[in-house]
Amino acid sequence: MAKRTISKGSRLKLRDKYDREFFVLITGLLVASPVGLFYKKFETLPPKVLAIYAVGILLIAFSVAFGLLILLYHKFLFFSKNNYKRLLLNYVVKHGLVEKETVKDEKGSHEKLKLAPIYLKQPNTYELHTYFPIDGGVHQEKFLDLADGLETTFFADYQEQNFINESKILSKKAFVEYVFAIDGERNRIPVNDVIVDKKLGLKLMNGVYWNYEADPHLLIAGGTGGGKTVLLMSILSALAKVGHVDICDPKRSDFVGMRDVPVFENRVFFDKESMIECLRSKMQFMDERYDYMTNHPDYKAGKRYSDYGLTPEFVLFDEWAAFISSLDFREFDEVIQILTQIVLKGRQSGVFLILAMQRPDAEYLKSALRDNFMKRLAVGRLTGSGYRMVFGDENEKKVFKYIKGKIGRGYVANNGELAREFYSPSVPFDKGYDFHEELSKLPVLADTTEVQLEAPPISNVEQERAESGVLEEKSYTITSLSRKLGQPSKTVKTAIERLTSGGYSISEKSPYNEDDFIALQTVFLTKETEECTLNESIDIVLTDEAEFEKEFVTFHKEDVA
Repeated sequence: MAKRTISKGSRLKLRDKYDREFFVLITGLLVASPVGLFYKKFETLPPKVLAIYAVGILLIAFSVAFGLLILLYHKFLFFSKNNYKRLLLNYVVKHGLVEKETVKDEKGSHEKLKLAPIYLKQPNTYELHTYFPIDGGVHQEKFLDLADGLETTFFADYQEQNFINESKILSKKAFVEYVFAIDGERNRIPVNDVIVDKKLGLKLMNGVYWNYEADPHLLIAGGTGGGKTVLLMSILSALAKVGHVDICDPKRSDFVGMRDVPVFENRVFFDKESMIECLRSKMQFMDERYDYMTNHPDYKAGKRYSDYGLTPEFVLFDEWAAFISSLDFREFDEVIQILTQIVLKGRQSGVFLILAMQRPDAEYLKSALRDNFMKRLAVGRLTGSGYRMVFGDENEKKVFKYIKGKIGRGYVANNGELAREFYSPSVPFDKGYDFHEELSKLPVLADTTEVQLEAPPISNVEQERAESGVLEEKSYTITSLSRKLGQPSKTVKTAIERLTSGGYSISEKSPYNEDDFIALQTVFLTKETEECTLNESIDIVLTDEAEFEKEFVTFHKEDVA
Protein backbone atom coordinates (compact mmCIF):
# COMPACT_ATOMS: atom_id res chain seq x y z
CA MET A 1 0.00 0.00 0.00
CA ALA A 2 1.57 3.26 -1.15
CA LYS A 3 2.11 5.94 1.49
CA ARG A 4 1.24 9.17 -0.23
CA THR A 5 -1.08 12.13 -0.10
CA ILE A 6 -2.80 12.71 -3.41
CA SER A 7 -5.57 14.87 -4.73
CA LYS A 8 -8.69 12.73 -4.68
CA GLY A 9 -10.88 15.24 -6.49
CA SER A 10 -14.24 16.22 -5.03
CA ARG A 11 -16.15 14.43 -2.31
CA LEU A 12 -19.47 12.81 -3.19
CA LYS A 13 -22.50 14.50 -1.61
CA LEU A 14 -26.19 13.66 -1.65
CA ARG A 15 -27.04 17.04 -3.18
CA ASP A 16 -24.93 16.18 -6.26
CA LYS A 17 -28.06 14.52 -7.60
CA TYR A 18 -29.55 17.97 -8.26
CA ASP A 19 -26.48 19.89 -9.46
CA ARG A 20 -27.99 20.67 -12.89
CA GLU A 21 -31.26 21.91 -11.40
CA PHE A 22 -29.41 24.12 -8.89
CA PHE A 23 -27.22 25.57 -11.66
CA VAL A 24 -30.16 26.42 -13.95
CA LEU A 25 -32.17 27.89 -11.06
CA ILE A 26 -29.40 30.09 -9.66
CA THR A 27 -28.01 31.14 -13.05
CA GLY A 28 -31.49 31.84 -14.40
CA LEU A 29 -32.32 34.09 -11.46
CA LEU A 30 -29.01 35.92 -11.88
CA VAL A 31 -29.69 36.45 -15.59
CA ALA A 32 -33.18 37.77 -14.81
CA SER A 33 -32.12 39.94 -11.85
CA PRO A 34 -31.07 43.06 -13.88
CA VAL A 35 -34.73 43.43 -14.87
CA GLY A 36 -35.37 44.43 -11.25
CA LEU A 37 -33.67 47.76 -11.93
CA PHE A 38 -36.73 48.74 -13.94
CA TYR A 39 -39.29 47.72 -11.32
CA LYS A 40 -40.88 51.21 -11.24
CA LYS A 41 -41.85 50.93 -14.90
CA PHE A 42 -43.47 47.56 -14.24
CA GLU A 43 -45.56 48.96 -11.36
CA THR A 44 -47.77 50.81 -13.84
CA LEU A 45 -48.58 47.69 -15.87
CA PRO A 46 -51.86 45.80 -15.43
CA PRO A 47 -51.48 42.56 -13.40
CA LYS A 48 -52.16 40.28 -16.39
CA VAL A 49 -49.60 42.06 -18.57
CA LEU A 50 -47.10 42.03 -15.70
CA ALA A 51 -47.60 38.27 -15.30
CA ILE A 52 -46.97 37.72 -19.02
CA TYR A 53 -43.79 39.82 -18.84
CA ALA A 54 -42.61 37.94 -15.75
CA VAL A 55 -43.18 34.52 -17.31
CA GLY A 56 -41.47 35.61 -20.53
CA ILE A 57 -38.45 37.04 -18.71
CA LEU A 58 -38.04 33.94 -16.56
CA LEU A 59 -38.47 31.65 -19.57
CA ILE A 60 -35.75 33.51 -21.47
CA ALA A 61 -33.47 33.61 -18.40
CA PHE A 62 -33.80 29.90 -17.67
CA SER A 63 -33.33 29.07 -21.38
CA VAL A 64 -30.07 31.05 -21.36
CA ALA A 65 -29.02 29.26 -18.16
CA PHE A 66 -29.82 25.86 -19.68
CA GLY A 67 -27.87 26.69 -22.85
CA LEU A 68 -24.92 27.82 -20.74
CA LEU A 69 -25.12 24.56 -18.78
CA ILE A 70 -24.89 22.51 -21.99
CA LEU A 71 -21.93 24.59 -23.20
CA LEU A 72 -20.05 24.24 -19.91
CA TYR A 73 -20.67 20.48 -19.74
CA HIS A 74 -19.40 20.13 -23.29
CA LYS A 75 -16.28 22.28 -22.88
CA PHE A 76 -15.07 21.88 -19.30
CA LEU A 77 -14.16 18.77 -17.29
CA PHE A 78 -15.06 20.58 -14.07
CA PHE A 79 -18.70 20.37 -15.13
CA SER A 80 -18.80 17.19 -17.25
CA LYS A 81 -17.40 15.09 -14.39
CA ASN A 82 -20.69 15.78 -12.57
CA ASN A 83 -22.33 13.25 -14.89
CA TYR A 84 -20.08 10.60 -13.36
CA LYS A 85 -20.73 11.90 -9.85
CA ARG A 86 -24.47 11.42 -10.33
CA LEU A 87 -23.94 7.91 -11.68
CA LEU A 88 -21.67 7.07 -8.75
CA LEU A 89 -24.13 8.54 -6.26
CA ASN A 90 -27.00 6.57 -7.77
CA TYR A 91 -24.95 3.35 -7.63
CA VAL A 92 -23.92 3.91 -4.01
CA VAL A 93 -27.46 4.71 -2.85
CA LYS A 94 -29.25 2.00 -4.84
CA HIS A 95 -26.78 -0.68 -3.70
CA GLY A 96 -27.15 0.28 -0.06
CA LEU A 97 -23.58 1.54 0.38
CA VAL A 98 -24.79 4.31 2.68
CA GLU A 99 -25.36 4.55 6.40
CA LYS A 100 -28.86 5.26 7.68
CA GLU A 101 -29.55 7.34 10.75
CA THR A 102 -32.89 7.80 12.50
CA VAL A 103 -33.56 11.49 13.08
CA LYS A 104 -36.34 12.85 15.29
CA ASP A 105 -37.92 16.25 14.80
CA GLU A 106 -41.25 18.01 15.30
CA LYS A 107 -42.90 15.87 12.61
CA GLY A 108 -41.71 12.62 14.13
CA SER A 109 -38.82 10.32 13.24
CA HIS A 110 -37.44 9.59 9.77
CA GLU A 111 -34.36 8.05 8.18
CA LYS A 112 -31.46 10.19 7.02
CA LEU A 113 -28.81 8.92 4.62
CA LYS A 114 -25.15 9.50 5.37
CA LEU A 115 -22.39 8.98 2.82
CA ALA A 116 -18.93 7.67 3.62
CA PRO A 117 -16.01 9.87 2.45
CA ILE A 118 -16.15 8.81 -1.22
CA TYR A 119 -14.30 10.85 -3.83
CA LEU A 120 -14.27 11.15 -7.61
CA LYS A 121 -11.60 12.70 -9.84
CA GLN A 122 -11.42 13.17 -13.61
CA PRO A 123 -7.90 14.48 -14.38
CA ASN A 124 -8.38 14.44 -18.17
CA THR A 125 -10.83 13.45 -20.89
CA TYR A 126 -9.88 9.77 -20.90
CA GLU A 127 -9.42 8.75 -17.27
CA LEU A 128 -11.64 8.54 -14.18
CA HIS A 129 -10.61 7.78 -10.58
CA THR A 130 -12.85 6.88 -7.66
CA TYR A 131 -11.80 6.53 -4.01
CA PHE A 132 -13.52 4.58 -1.26
CA PRO A 133 -12.45 4.58 2.41
CA ILE A 134 -10.76 1.67 4.14
CA ASP A 135 -11.69 2.62 7.69
CA GLY A 136 -13.27 -0.46 9.23
CA GLY A 137 -16.75 0.75 8.32
CA VAL A 138 -19.72 -1.53 7.69
CA HIS A 139 -19.27 -1.36 3.91
CA GLN A 140 -15.51 -1.86 3.78
CA GLU A 141 -15.63 -5.36 2.26
CA LYS A 142 -18.02 -4.19 -0.45
CA PHE A 143 -15.83 -1.18 -1.19
CA LEU A 144 -13.00 -3.60 -2.02
CA ASP A 145 -15.04 -5.32 -4.75
CA LEU A 146 -16.64 -2.62 -6.89
CA ALA A 147 -14.66 -2.86 -10.15
CA ASP A 148 -17.23 -4.79 -12.22
CA GLY A 149 -20.24 -2.86 -10.98
CA LEU A 150 -18.69 0.55 -11.56
CA GLU A 151 -17.30 -0.46 -14.95
CA THR A 152 -20.84 -1.21 -16.12
CA THR A 153 -22.32 1.88 -14.42
CA PHE A 154 -19.84 4.28 -16.02
CA PHE A 155 -19.92 2.41 -19.37
CA ALA A 156 -16.15 2.51 -19.01
CA ASP A 157 -13.23 0.08 -18.91
CA TYR A 158 -11.75 -0.84 -15.54
CA GLN A 159 -7.96 -0.50 -15.60
CA GLU A 160 -6.50 -0.97 -12.15
CA GLN A 161 -7.04 -0.97 -8.39
CA ASN A 162 -4.62 0.80 -6.02
CA PHE A 163 -4.40 1.15 -2.26
CA ILE A 164 -3.45 4.51 -0.80
CA ASN A 165 -2.27 5.11 2.76
CA GLU A 166 -2.43 8.71 3.92
CA SER A 167 -0.96 8.23 7.38
CA LYS A 168 -0.31 11.41 9.33
CA ILE A 169 0.91 12.10 12.87
CA LEU A 170 -2.56 12.43 14.42
CA SER A 171 -4.64 10.44 11.95
CA LYS A 172 -4.56 7.52 9.57
CA LYS A 173 -6.62 7.42 6.39
CA ALA A 174 -6.58 4.75 3.73
CA PHE A 175 -8.48 4.44 0.45
CA VAL A 176 -8.97 1.96 -2.34
CA GLU A 177 -8.68 3.61 -5.75
CA TYR A 178 -10.37 2.37 -8.93
CA VAL A 179 -9.11 3.70 -12.27
CA PHE A 180 -11.30 3.61 -15.39
CA ALA A 181 -10.74 4.50 -19.04
CA ILE A 182 -13.67 6.59 -20.26
CA ASP A 183 -15.17 8.35 -23.27
CA GLY A 184 -13.35 6.44 -25.99
CA GLU A 185 -15.15 8.15 -28.86
CA ARG A 186 -14.59 11.60 -27.38
CA ASN A 187 -10.85 10.89 -27.34
CA ARG A 188 -10.67 9.81 -30.96
CA ILE A 189 -8.10 11.81 -32.90
CA PRO A 190 -7.89 12.91 -36.55
CA VAL A 191 -5.41 11.07 -38.76
CA ASN A 192 -3.07 14.08 -38.90
CA ASP A 193 -2.63 13.83 -35.12
CA VAL A 194 -1.28 10.27 -35.41
CA ILE A 195 2.37 11.06 -34.77
CA VAL A 196 5.34 9.55 -32.98
CA ASP A 197 5.90 11.44 -29.75
CA LYS A 198 9.61 11.51 -28.94
CA LYS A 199 9.00 10.13 -25.46
CA LEU A 200 5.69 8.25 -25.45
CA GLY A 201 5.68 6.63 -28.89
CA LEU A 202 3.04 6.34 -31.60
CA LYS A 203 -0.11 8.24 -30.64
CA LEU A 204 -3.22 6.25 -31.53
CA MET A 205 -5.81 8.09 -29.44
CA ASN A 206 -5.79 10.64 -26.61
CA GLY A 207 -4.16 8.74 -23.76
CA VAL A 208 -3.23 5.73 -25.93
CA TYR A 209 0.29 5.29 -27.32
CA TRP A 210 2.31 2.44 -28.74
CA ASN A 211 5.77 2.78 -27.25
CA TYR A 212 7.41 0.27 -29.56
CA GLU A 213 10.71 0.39 -27.66
CA ALA A 214 9.10 -0.48 -24.32
CA ASP A 215 6.34 -2.75 -25.72
CA PRO A 216 7.72 -4.21 -28.95
CA HIS A 217 5.57 -5.72 -31.70
CA LEU A 218 1.95 -4.88 -32.45
CA LEU A 219 -0.84 -7.42 -33.00
CA ILE A 220 -4.02 -6.19 -34.70
CA ALA A 221 -7.17 -8.26 -35.08
CA GLY A 222 -10.31 -7.18 -36.85
CA GLY A 223 -13.37 -8.54 -38.53
CA THR A 224 -14.51 -7.65 -42.03
CA GLY A 225 -15.58 -4.02 -42.32
CA GLY A 226 -14.28 -3.15 -38.86
CA GLY A 227 -11.86 -0.46 -40.02
CA LYS A 228 -8.63 -2.44 -39.78
CA THR A 229 -7.21 -1.27 -43.12
CA VAL A 230 -7.77 2.42 -42.36
CA LEU A 231 -6.12 1.91 -38.97
CA LEU A 232 -3.09 0.29 -40.63
CA MET A 233 -2.84 3.14 -43.13
CA SER A 234 -2.93 5.67 -40.27
CA ILE A 235 -0.17 3.80 -38.43
CA LEU A 236 1.85 3.57 -41.64
CA SER A 237 1.58 7.33 -42.20
CA ALA A 238 3.16 8.09 -38.82
CA LEU A 239 5.84 5.38 -38.70
CA ALA A 240 7.15 6.25 -42.18
CA LYS A 241 8.18 9.65 -40.79
CA VAL A 242 10.54 8.16 -38.18
CA GLY A 243 11.65 4.81 -39.57
CA HIS A 244 11.72 2.44 -42.52
CA VAL A 245 8.62 0.32 -43.12
CA ASP A 246 8.42 -2.86 -45.20
CA ILE A 247 4.88 -3.76 -46.29
CA CYS A 248 3.69 -7.28 -47.04
CA ASP A 249 0.24 -7.57 -48.61
CA PRO A 250 -0.68 -11.18 -49.48
CA LYS A 251 -4.16 -10.02 -50.56
CA ARG A 252 -2.58 -7.81 -53.27
CA SER A 253 -5.18 -5.14 -52.67
CA ASP A 254 -4.97 -2.40 -50.05
CA PHE A 255 -1.21 -1.78 -49.97
CA VAL A 256 0.06 -2.79 -53.41
CA GLY A 257 -0.55 0.75 -54.64
CA MET A 258 2.07 2.01 -52.18
CA ARG A 259 4.95 0.55 -54.19
CA ASP A 260 5.31 3.74 -56.24
CA VAL A 261 5.45 5.96 -53.12
CA PRO A 262 9.09 7.09 -52.66
CA VAL A 263 9.37 6.14 -48.96
CA PHE A 264 8.26 2.59 -49.82
CA GLU A 265 10.37 2.10 -52.93
CA ASN A 266 11.45 -1.58 -53.04
CA ARG A 267 9.67 -2.10 -49.71
CA VAL A 268 6.25 -3.41 -50.83
CA PHE A 269 5.88 -7.18 -51.30
CA PHE A 270 2.83 -9.17 -52.34
CA ASP A 271 3.85 -12.57 -53.71
CA LYS A 272 4.81 -15.44 -51.44
CA GLU A 273 8.48 -15.67 -52.42
CA SER A 274 9.16 -11.94 -52.03
CA MET A 275 7.43 -11.83 -48.63
CA ILE A 276 9.52 -14.74 -47.35
CA GLU A 277 12.63 -13.01 -48.71
CA CYS A 278 11.57 -9.82 -46.92
CA LEU A 279 11.57 -11.71 -43.61
CA ARG A 280 14.92 -13.35 -44.40
CA SER A 281 16.55 -10.03 -45.23
CA LYS A 282 15.11 -8.45 -42.09
CA MET A 283 16.62 -11.18 -39.92
CA GLN A 284 19.97 -10.73 -41.67
CA PHE A 285 19.69 -6.97 -41.17
CA MET A 286 18.96 -7.55 -37.48
CA ASP A 287 22.06 -9.75 -37.08
CA GLU A 288 24.21 -7.14 -38.82
CA ARG A 289 22.91 -4.52 -36.42
CA TYR A 290 23.82 -6.71 -33.48
CA ASP A 291 27.37 -6.95 -34.83
CA TYR A 292 27.51 -3.18 -35.35
CA MET A 293 26.32 -2.44 -31.80
CA THR A 294 28.56 -4.97 -30.05
CA ASN A 295 31.60 -3.64 -31.94
CA HIS A 296 30.71 0.00 -31.29
CA PRO A 297 33.23 1.88 -29.09
CA ASP A 298 30.34 2.98 -26.81
CA TYR A 299 28.89 -0.51 -26.51
CA LYS A 300 27.38 -1.38 -23.15
CA ALA A 301 25.17 -4.30 -22.19
CA GLY A 302 21.52 -3.24 -21.93
CA LYS A 303 21.75 -0.51 -24.57
CA ARG A 304 19.37 -0.66 -27.51
CA TYR A 305 19.57 0.48 -31.13
CA SER A 306 18.38 4.05 -30.48
CA ASP A 307 21.25 4.58 -28.03
CA TYR A 308 23.50 4.38 -31.10
CA GLY A 309 21.36 6.80 -33.16
CA LEU A 310 19.94 4.07 -35.41
CA THR A 311 16.57 4.21 -37.15
CA PRO A 312 13.72 1.82 -36.24
CA GLU A 313 12.69 -0.75 -38.84
CA PHE A 314 9.09 -1.99 -39.11
CA VAL A 315 7.58 -4.92 -40.97
CA LEU A 316 3.84 -4.51 -41.54
CA PHE A 317 2.04 -7.70 -42.53
CA ASP A 318 -1.61 -7.39 -43.53
CA GLU A 319 -3.71 -10.59 -43.45
CA TRP A 320 -1.01 -12.74 -41.89
CA ALA A 321 -3.36 -15.75 -41.90
CA ALA A 322 -3.68 -15.59 -45.70
CA PHE A 323 0.12 -15.58 -46.00
CA ILE A 324 0.57 -18.53 -43.62
CA SER A 325 -2.13 -20.51 -45.44
CA SER A 326 -0.15 -20.22 -48.68
CA LEU A 327 3.02 -21.85 -47.25
CA ASP A 328 4.10 -25.47 -47.48
CA PHE A 329 5.52 -27.24 -44.39
CA ARG A 330 9.13 -26.31 -45.10
CA GLU A 331 8.31 -22.66 -45.74
CA PHE A 332 6.08 -22.55 -42.66
CA ASP A 333 8.88 -23.81 -40.40
CA GLU A 334 11.34 -21.29 -41.84
CA VAL A 335 8.93 -18.36 -41.43
CA ILE A 336 8.11 -19.30 -37.83
CA GLN A 337 11.83 -19.57 -37.00
CA ILE A 338 12.49 -16.12 -38.50
CA LEU A 339 9.50 -14.65 -36.70
CA THR A 340 10.74 -16.12 -33.42
CA GLN A 341 14.16 -14.51 -33.85
CA ILE A 342 12.66 -11.09 -34.64
CA VAL A 343 10.26 -11.32 -31.70
CA LEU A 344 13.10 -12.18 -29.31
CA LYS A 345 15.79 -9.82 -30.62
CA GLY A 346 13.77 -7.03 -32.21
CA ARG A 347 13.57 -4.63 -29.26
CA GLN A 348 17.33 -4.39 -28.86
CA SER A 349 18.11 -4.17 -32.57
CA GLY A 350 15.16 -1.93 -33.49
CA VAL A 351 13.19 -4.32 -35.71
CA PHE A 352 9.47 -4.35 -34.93
CA LEU A 353 6.60 -6.45 -36.28
CA ILE A 354 3.05 -5.34 -36.99
CA LEU A 355 0.85 -8.33 -37.78
CA ALA A 356 -2.78 -7.86 -38.78
CA MET A 357 -5.35 -10.61 -39.27
CA GLN A 358 -8.99 -11.37 -38.63
CA ARG A 359 -8.23 -13.51 -35.58
CA PRO A 360 -4.86 -14.70 -34.19
CA ASP A 361 -5.56 -18.45 -34.02
CA ALA A 362 -2.61 -20.65 -33.04
CA GLU A 363 -2.97 -22.27 -36.46
CA TYR A 364 -1.57 -19.05 -37.95
CA LEU A 365 0.37 -17.56 -35.04
CA LYS A 366 1.62 -19.92 -32.34
CA SER A 367 0.53 -18.91 -28.86
CA ALA A 368 4.17 -18.60 -27.69
CA LEU A 369 4.75 -16.04 -30.46
CA ARG A 370 1.43 -14.34 -29.83
CA ASP A 371 2.33 -13.86 -26.17
CA ASN A 372 5.37 -11.81 -27.20
CA PHE A 373 3.41 -9.16 -29.08
CA MET A 374 3.31 -6.55 -26.35
CA LYS A 375 0.71 -4.21 -27.84
CA ARG A 376 -2.72 -5.60 -28.77
CA LEU A 377 -5.51 -4.02 -30.79
CA ALA A 378 -8.88 -5.32 -31.95
CA VAL A 379 -11.33 -3.40 -34.13
CA GLY A 380 -14.74 -4.46 -35.33
CA ARG A 381 -16.48 -7.51 -33.95
CA LEU A 382 -14.71 -10.64 -32.70
CA THR A 383 -16.03 -13.79 -31.07
CA GLY A 384 -15.53 -14.33 -27.33
CA SER A 385 -12.64 -16.68 -28.10
CA GLY A 386 -11.16 -14.12 -30.48
CA TYR A 387 -11.05 -11.42 -27.81
CA ARG A 388 -9.36 -13.81 -25.37
CA MET A 389 -6.77 -14.81 -27.98
CA VAL A 390 -5.91 -11.15 -28.43
CA PHE A 391 -6.05 -9.90 -24.84
CA GLY A 392 -5.17 -12.96 -22.76
CA ASP A 393 -6.14 -14.32 -19.36
CA GLU A 394 -6.14 -10.91 -17.71
CA ASN A 395 -9.34 -10.11 -19.61
CA GLU A 396 -11.03 -13.49 -19.29
CA LYS A 397 -14.07 -12.07 -17.47
CA LYS A 398 -14.22 -8.74 -19.24
CA VAL A 399 -17.43 -7.98 -21.11
CA PHE A 400 -16.38 -6.79 -24.57
CA LYS A 401 -19.16 -4.57 -25.87
CA TYR A 402 -19.97 -4.42 -29.57
CA ILE A 403 -21.77 -1.29 -30.80
CA LYS A 404 -23.33 -1.80 -34.21
CA GLY A 405 -22.41 0.79 -36.81
CA LYS A 406 -19.33 2.14 -35.01
CA ILE A 407 -16.61 1.58 -37.62
CA GLY A 408 -13.11 1.62 -36.17
CA ARG A 409 -14.27 0.94 -32.62
CA GLY A 410 -12.59 -1.80 -30.64
CA TYR A 411 -10.24 -2.41 -27.72
CA VAL A 412 -6.57 -1.87 -26.96
CA ALA A 413 -4.15 -3.05 -24.26
CA ASN A 414 -0.54 -3.75 -23.51
CA ASN A 415 0.09 -7.45 -23.06
CA GLY A 416 -0.76 -8.44 -19.49
CA GLU A 417 -2.99 -5.41 -18.87
CA LEU A 418 -6.73 -4.83 -18.93
CA ALA A 419 -8.21 -3.77 -22.26
CA ARG A 420 -9.90 -0.41 -22.79
CA GLU A 421 -12.18 1.01 -25.47
CA PHE A 422 -10.44 2.20 -28.61
CA TYR A 423 -11.42 4.25 -31.66
CA SER A 424 -9.30 4.31 -34.80
CA PRO A 425 -8.20 7.75 -36.02
CA SER A 426 -10.85 9.58 -38.03
CA VAL A 427 -10.02 10.14 -41.69
CA PRO A 428 -11.82 12.88 -43.72
CA PHE A 429 -12.42 10.85 -46.88
CA ASP A 430 -15.49 13.01 -47.57
CA LYS A 431 -13.14 15.99 -47.90
CA GLY A 432 -10.88 14.26 -50.40
CA TYR A 433 -8.24 12.86 -48.04
CA ASP A 434 -6.05 10.33 -49.84
CA PHE A 435 -3.44 8.20 -48.06
CA HIS A 436 -1.45 7.60 -51.24
CA GLU A 437 -1.24 11.33 -51.95
CA GLU A 438 -0.24 12.20 -48.38
CA LEU A 439 2.38 9.45 -48.15
CA SER A 440 3.87 10.54 -51.47
CA LYS A 441 4.79 13.86 -49.85
CA LEU A 442 7.03 12.23 -47.23
CA PRO A 443 10.81 12.51 -47.63
CA VAL A 444 12.94 9.36 -47.74
CA LEU A 445 14.67 8.94 -44.38
CA ALA A 446 18.38 8.60 -43.78
CA ASP A 447 19.70 5.67 -41.76
CA THR A 448 19.84 7.64 -38.50
CA THR A 449 17.18 9.38 -36.47
CA GLU A 450 16.94 11.56 -33.38
CA VAL A 451 13.86 9.81 -31.96
CA GLN A 452 14.47 7.80 -28.79
CA LEU A 453 11.46 6.74 -26.75
CA GLU A 454 11.36 6.37 -22.99
CA ALA A 455 11.88 2.67 -22.34
CA PRO A 456 13.72 0.49 -19.84
CA PRO A 457 17.14 -0.90 -20.80
CA ILE A 458 17.44 -4.47 -22.05
CA SER A 459 17.41 -6.72 -18.96
CA ASN A 460 19.69 -9.72 -18.44
CA VAL A 461 16.68 -12.04 -18.63
CA GLU A 462 15.57 -10.49 -21.92
CA GLN A 463 19.11 -10.76 -23.26
CA GLU A 464 19.30 -14.45 -22.30
CA ARG A 465 15.94 -15.18 -23.96
CA ALA A 466 17.10 -13.45 -27.14
CA GLU A 467 20.34 -15.41 -27.20
CA SER A 468 18.55 -18.72 -26.61
CA GLY A 469 16.37 -18.15 -29.69
CA VAL A 470 13.66 -20.41 -28.26
CA LEU A 471 10.07 -19.72 -27.21
CA GLU A 472 8.29 -22.24 -25.02
CA GLU A 473 4.86 -23.26 -26.28
CA LYS A 474 2.18 -23.84 -23.64
CA SER A 475 0.54 -27.27 -23.56
CA TYR A 476 -2.08 -28.89 -21.35
CA THR A 477 -3.35 -32.29 -20.29
CA ILE A 478 -6.96 -32.93 -19.30
CA THR A 479 -5.88 -32.68 -15.66
CA SER A 480 -4.09 -29.34 -16.06
CA LEU A 481 -6.97 -27.99 -18.17
CA SER A 482 -9.43 -29.05 -15.50
CA ARG A 483 -7.35 -27.39 -12.78
CA LYS A 484 -6.92 -24.10 -14.66
CA LEU A 485 -10.59 -23.95 -15.69
CA GLY A 486 -11.82 -24.92 -12.22
CA GLN A 487 -14.03 -27.64 -13.71
CA PRO A 488 -14.24 -31.43 -13.21
CA SER A 489 -12.25 -33.45 -15.75
CA LYS A 490 -15.41 -35.23 -16.88
CA THR A 491 -17.12 -31.90 -17.65
CA VAL A 492 -14.07 -30.69 -19.59
CA LYS A 493 -14.03 -33.91 -21.65
CA THR A 494 -17.75 -33.54 -22.37
CA ALA A 495 -17.23 -29.96 -23.56
CA ILE A 496 -14.36 -31.05 -25.85
CA GLU A 497 -16.48 -33.84 -27.35
CA ARG A 498 -19.44 -31.50 -27.94
CA LEU A 499 -17.23 -28.82 -29.53
CA THR A 500 -15.55 -31.41 -31.77
CA SER A 501 -18.86 -32.90 -32.89
CA GLY A 502 -20.08 -29.37 -33.64
CA GLY A 503 -17.18 -28.76 -36.02
CA TYR A 504 -15.13 -26.50 -33.72
CA SER A 505 -11.38 -26.63 -34.39
CA ILE A 506 -10.10 -28.05 -31.11
CA SER A 507 -7.67 -30.86 -30.26
CA GLU A 508 -9.47 -34.12 -29.58
CA LYS A 509 -6.79 -35.46 -27.27
CA SER A 510 -3.77 -34.39 -25.22
CA PRO A 511 -1.63 -32.33 -25.58
CA TYR A 512 -3.99 -29.36 -25.80
CA ASN A 513 -2.75 -25.90 -26.80
CA GLU A 514 -3.55 -22.38 -25.61
CA ASP A 515 -6.36 -21.90 -28.14
CA ASP A 516 -8.00 -25.11 -26.89
CA PHE A 517 -7.92 -23.66 -23.38
CA ILE A 518 -9.38 -20.35 -24.63
CA ALA A 519 -12.23 -22.17 -26.40
CA LEU A 520 -13.12 -24.09 -23.23
CA GLN A 521 -12.72 -20.96 -21.12
CA THR A 522 -15.20 -19.20 -23.41
CA VAL A 523 -17.69 -22.06 -23.00
CA PHE A 524 -17.61 -21.97 -19.20
CA LEU A 525 -17.64 -18.17 -18.99
CA THR A 526 -20.64 -18.09 -21.35
CA LYS A 527 -22.37 -20.63 -19.13
CA GLU A 528 -21.73 -18.40 -16.11
CA THR A 529 -22.65 -15.04 -17.64
CA GLU A 530 -25.69 -16.28 -19.58
CA GLU A 531 -26.82 -18.47 -16.66
CA CYS A 532 -27.48 -21.38 -18.99
CA THR A 533 -26.63 -25.08 -19.21
CA LEU A 534 -23.35 -26.43 -20.57
CA ASN A 535 -25.01 -27.59 -23.80
CA GLU A 536 -26.65 -24.20 -24.29
CA SER A 537 -23.36 -22.36 -23.77
CA ILE A 538 -21.63 -24.67 -26.27
CA ASP A 539 -24.39 -23.94 -28.80
CA ILE A 540 -23.80 -20.20 -28.33
CA VAL A 541 -20.05 -20.61 -28.88
CA LEU A 542 -20.60 -22.82 -31.95
CA THR A 543 -23.01 -20.26 -33.43
CA ASP A 544 -20.50 -17.43 -32.94
CA GLU A 545 -17.75 -19.55 -34.47
CA ALA A 546 -19.92 -20.47 -37.46
CA GLU A 547 -20.61 -16.78 -38.13
CA PHE A 548 -16.90 -15.99 -37.93
CA GLU A 549 -16.00 -18.87 -40.27
CA LYS A 550 -18.63 -17.70 -42.74
CA GLU A 551 -17.16 -14.17 -42.74
CA PHE A 552 -13.63 -15.58 -42.99
CA VAL A 553 -14.42 -17.81 -45.97
CA THR A 554 -16.38 -15.05 -47.75
CA PHE A 555 -13.53 -12.61 -47.14
CA HIS A 556 -10.91 -14.90 -48.69
CA LYS A 557 -13.14 -15.90 -51.60
CA GLU A 558 -13.39 -12.20 -52.45
CA ASP A 559 -9.58 -12.00 -52.36
CA VAL A 560 -9.24 -14.90 -54.78
CA ALA A 561 -11.84 -13.38 -57.08
